[in-house]
Amino acid sequence: MKITIDHKQIRNVAVFMTLLYAFTTRSILAKFLFQNQIELLAFYGVTYVCLIVSVIGAFFYDGVHLYAPKGFFSILTLFLVIFYGLILAHNNYSLLYYGLALLMPFAVFNEIKNTTFYARLFAVMAVFFTVGCVVNFIVPSTFKAIFYPLYSASAQQSLLEVERISGTSTYFAGFTSQVGYTSFFISLGVGAVFCFKDTIYKKSWPFLMAIMFSGLLLTGKRGPIVFLLVALLSIYFFSGYGKDQIIRFVKIIGVIVAAVILLGVIANVTKIDGIIRIYNAVYEFLTAGSVDDAGRNQLHEQALRFFEENPIFGIGWTNFRVMYSFRSTHVHCIYLQLLCETGLVGFGIFVTFFATRLINTLSLVRKTRLTGNMQEGGWIKFSFFIQLYFLLYGITGNPLYDIEETIMYFFAIGISYLPLLSSDNNIAGEE
Repeated sequence: MKITIDHKQIRNVAVFMTLLYAFTTRSILAKFLFQNQIELLAFYGVTYVCLIVSVIGAFFYDGVHLYAPKGFFSILTLFLVIFYGLILAHNNYSLLYYGLALLMPFAVFNEIKNTTFYARLFAVMAVFFTVGCVVNFIVPSTFKAIFYPLYSASAQQSLLEVERISGTSTYFAGFTSQVGYTSFFISLGVGAVFCFKDTIYKKSWPFLMAIMFSGLLLTGKRGPIVFLLVALLSIYFFSGYGKDQIIRFVKIIGVIVAAVILLGVIANVTKIDGIIRIYNAVYEFLTAGSVDDAGRNQLHEQALRFFEENPIFGIGWTNFRVMYSFRSTHVHCIYLQLLCETGLVGFGIFVTFFATRLINTLSLVRKTRLTGNMQEGGWIKFSFFIQLYFLLYGITGNPLYDIEETIMYFFAIGISYLPLLSSDNNIAGEE
């Protein structure tokens, strides 16, 4: 009896389960999906089996994609850097998490660009997290009584620590254990709605984006708001061509001015601490050219000291927070953290990968614009959006060290590697 393997269906399961893990592991949904260690291990087992089968299948042309050789060796190089760094840090267990992200690109299948499910999934999850922020803001005591018990013990501790440090009126994490995750996933939902506004969301897209932005403002996160706006405006600008880009540039200036004014009005009317904090940071940046943050400056200076002591191979992946026990946190800049933890070698490999994939995806945006396939164009734009937002957020955040966010980045990388459906020559992304 001959056993046949449906590679397309296996890839679909691999992609869905990996994204589901990223969306839920820090949220109240984890309580329902991973109620005990056996369920968690079973989830990991099924996901890894599907991912590994997807990697094996990626080397054989089956009408889906043929990018595996180039993609494999590029991502293998990243894996070796992470693996060596984790060995130095005596943290081999983290390979279990990074494996999900690094294998993800080989599971992404070309037919995904003909579907609307995953594009809608990002928006649904963003609305879900936004609702959590709104409920957290309107009825905080009820929120704490009903939803706090749904978090794990460590997540509850994280929420209480944020509350202790900043006060209940500043940050509203909603249905995740940290405002950073909430703002990141809401931002991806905004990007999905914007990139697919002409094909999926049509007339509803301004309404959906307004809802999501309300949740994003309630998180009180400054960087994500600014980086999201930059990523959205970049997509809008590069979607134009020739003289149209000049007109779009003028419109972008107008949007920026209007956004700053609107943010000021919202901050003054609502008097919400988190929104006022965002507006003050934007105002300080516009007037002084920077935002003073002594705490992060301290982290950056320490990272540079570690780099000077270990310039070639670094101190080990995620070892900064261990060695700098005074703060016990990440650097809040993935580029400085890569520099101090992986040295010049790892930093060069990662930055080269970041830059080449982003530039290549931008070239694909132009190609899909010329072919006129709006659905596929939406996916390429979304891939570019996720990459750009991730890399911008990395200036002040830790997305490369939060596996849920890293999974999203490599999902976008998988899209960027796929051949174009709209190309007569089946042009694939090249590095």
